[in-house]
Amino acid sequence: AKSGTRVSVAYTNLPGMYRMLGQPEKAVAFIEDYAKRNPENPSAYGSLATSLVGVGRYDDAARALDRAKLLDPANPAYDDTAAVASLLRGDWNEAARIADVLANSKTETGRWLGAFNHVALSGYLGRSADALTWAGRASTAYKVRGQRTGQAHQQAGNILLARGQNAEAVVEMSKSVADTKGTVAERASLQNQAWALAAAGRRADAEATVSALVSKSDPAAVIRDGRIVNLARGLVALAGRDPAAAVTPLRDAAAALPARAGAVGAPSAHLPVWSAIGQALLEAGRPTEALPWFEKVATS
Repeated sequence: AKSGTRVSVAYTNLPGMYRMLGQPEKAVAFIEDYAKRNPENPSAYGSLATSLVGVGRYDDAARALDRAKLLDPANPAYDDTAAVASLLRGDWNEAARIADVLANSKTETGRWLGAFNHVALSGYLGRSADALTWAGRASTAYKVRGQRTGQAHQQAGNILLARGQNAEAVVEMSKSVADTKGTVAERASLQNQAWALAAAGRRADAEATVSALVSKSDPAAVIRDGRIVNLARGLVALAGRDPAAAVTPLRDAAAALPARAGAVGAPSAHLPVWSAIGQALLEAGRPTEALPWFEKVATS
């Protein structure tokens, strides 16, 4: 095929599809071959680096990133991949250094990526207050509100839920819904808003939000959107102190998950589902059934 822009985008995105199918080594082989045939394409080397990080080949990923940055030094995505690799290796100092570089970038995207990497690093280190501060920084990185500012508010809401600050989480999730309205991230924002509302004791509002989420479902993406709806229903039931009612929709959500996450380093759709099933089964008095789900979280 000719190496036009559309072809390049298709080739560099395809490795994510292979990862979702549980074929990370095939993702590496595919994009490695494409990069060799297109040595002047920085996106090819960026995608190769991501695929290499996904199979734990960090040194090879670093070499691919060096090539990508040589070809396209202004693109902050390559430093983002390097920060993710450092986080996965447990090299906190290097992760913090790269995140600082990004957070002080002249570009909005660079500052957003830097703040998000600091959120992740703070989470690894158990510093929820710092994570919340950086989520706030991410929410102000862009002058024009949109999908990425909404994702930052969603991240802040998740942190607040983990801290037991449920009313404050509702505020952040509501901002997330407003910012992501009409984008592909809107469904995830509604799902999290329903969860926060239920945790805050507003069950009727939570159920109404689930209904709004159902209305946003895409007939062409029944499995994906059905998973999001079932996760919302399960989380609402769990937050509403009805763990037995949460088990079935959460199991249905798990059944609709791909083999693994397509993105490397991004929040996985798997862990929240597995963790919630384990919690629901445990609270429903079924610890033996809960154990394998917590093991999946711990070993993934």
